[in-house]
Amino acid sequence: MAGYYPSGCDEPFSHSCDPCEPREYGRVRSAGFIHKDFTFTDPTSTTEWQAGIQSGAIIVIPETNGDIAKGAAKMGAGYGETTQTLLGYDFSAKVNDPNFASNFHFYNSMIGKRDYLFFYRTSSKVFITDVPVTIIPNTEVKNDLNAELVWELDIKWIHSSFPTPHEMPMQIFDTCFTAA
Repeated sequence: MAGYYPSGCDEPFSHSCDPCEPREYGRVRSAGFIHKDFTFTDPTSTTEWQAGIQSGAIIVIPETNGDIAKGAAKMGAGYGETTQTLLGYDFSAKVNDPNFASNFHFYNSMIGKRDYLFFYRTSSKVFITDVPVTIIPNTEVKNDLNAELVWELDIKWIHSSFPTPHEMPMQIFDTCFTAA
């Protein structure tokens, strides 16, 4: 007889042990935002990315630096013999945009927006959040004659799984685009 409270509803995928898989390397090299109403049929399609950019639904910041912190586990009550249940993760990204003065109005307009997904690019993959994010733009003027003024973005979201890695679409992160 099966237990009344199952330990998991889906079977896990099998683990891959491919010693020849290409390595993926860090740094948030590009980032941006996708309006929640825009839907990809294929997130690797250059044509779809270009259409989203031209319509203003996708905002690409082609050259950034930054990092994505490890997801912080959100725990709930346990039942039966388990002490806790994993409910999901708190995620956060820190991204720096070097285009400071020209983006003053853009970042002020993004304060309080709750209708954008976040995407970021590593060495060859693009990750897109499954849920809208909180965008917190900020900047700091340091007491250093050589310190650059940059936009420092804190991006936060909560979800039950990690963003899926997709192959990077060609030529999307090579230049700065503006909507038509």
